[in-house]
Amino acid sequence: MIPKSLSASSLLVFEACPARWKTDYFDKVRIPAGAAASNGSAVHSALEMFVTKLKAGELVWNLKDLLAFYQMAYMAEFNTADTDTELFEDGVKMLKDWFKRSDFLIDRNVLSCEVKEHFDLNTSAGVIPINYIFDRLDQLDDHIYKVVDYKTVRAPVTPEQLKQRIQPRMYALATQIKFPDARKIWVSYDLLRYTEVGAVFTREDNIATYRYLQKTAERIISTDASSPPETLNPDCRWCSRKARCQTLLTAQLGGTTYSITPSEAAVRRLEIKSALDALNQLDSELDSILLAQAENEDMLEWDVDGVHVEITASKRRNVLNDREIAVLLPPEVAAKYSGYTIGNLDRLMKSDEIDEDTKAKIQNLIGIKWGEPKSKVTPVHPFSEEE
Repeated sequence: MIPKSLSASSLLVFEACPARWKTDYFDKVRIPAGAAASNGSAVHSALEMFVTKLKAGELVWNLKDLLAFYQMAYMAEFNTADTDTELFEDGVKMLKDWFKRSDFLIDRNVLSCEVKEHFDLNTSAGVIPINYIFDRLDQLDDHIYKVVDYKTVRAPVTPEQLKQRIQPRMYALATQIKFPDARKIWVSYDLLRYTEVGAVFTREDNIATYRYLQKTAERIISTDASSPPETLNPDCRWCSRKARCQTLLTAQLGGTTYSITPSEAAVRRLEIKSALDALNQLDSELDSILLAQAENEDMLEWDVDGVHVEITASKRRNVLNDREIAVLLPPEVAAKYSGYTIGNLDRLMKSDEIDEDTKAKIQNLIGIKWGEPKSKVTPVHPFSEEE
């Protein structure tokens, strides 16, 4: 299968299931986007119009204009004038939150918004264009650039996760190619339901990304278009070919929840519970071996046979002394709270019921409690492998 072009989303699909990639990107069979995705497109459009016109000097920093752009985009996306919906209000809230924390853009050197571009990838089948769209490209300083991608997703993302995802890595590579003199490249997910999270990519990171793209492109090229492998994965529920996927149908015939009877379900659950109890015990024993290895070698993380091992410990805040907090609080304030939990103290610290000096003293009475160390095992990511 020789692709005419590739993108981050198409590469993700191929990694999950080559058969779906053939349907979606080789045969060009697509399923319509859902309402949430369409609303995300409307939010993106509003931000694009607002920032573009702001930098062109056609408007000033004004929430009213931003929301007007969103209403226009929403009506076009859903082909309706009805904005009295929960979906529309969800978009309004995200944009209001973004506006509140983004006034720094007034003085930011924004180079582009929503521009579709590509760079060339050399493969055995010739040059394949890698397509990408920067939601926003900023120049922070001489030789320092930042790519911003607006995200309406509900699941938060950590900088460590971002660093390992193909989309931000591809953005960094594209920026390096576009600006060869770039010394530092930030890629940021502006999580519109939360806040902004980003990571810095080096020239070495970008070289590793380019090699990964070449390897994956070669895998696609070498895949037989008449029989691409079908792979079950967490995204099967949204697959455009699930109705004719033989692997999925075989799994159903083999006894998935689509075909199982209530009495079979009871027996199967007992079998699974018994197996899980044994596996949990085995998991605990294997964890002990890895913890002992970490202690003996005095290390917190290492790689072995394609597995990354990391020693972690959970932490949570806890109240060190309830009685001292009770003494610090005025009687009328103390009477409002049935106990000095972390939740109650957080609410109290955000209120104006006590002065700043009292808040500082209470803060000193909140400590960190660490849990027992545990080992965490994950596959060594292809971007981390030595070439």
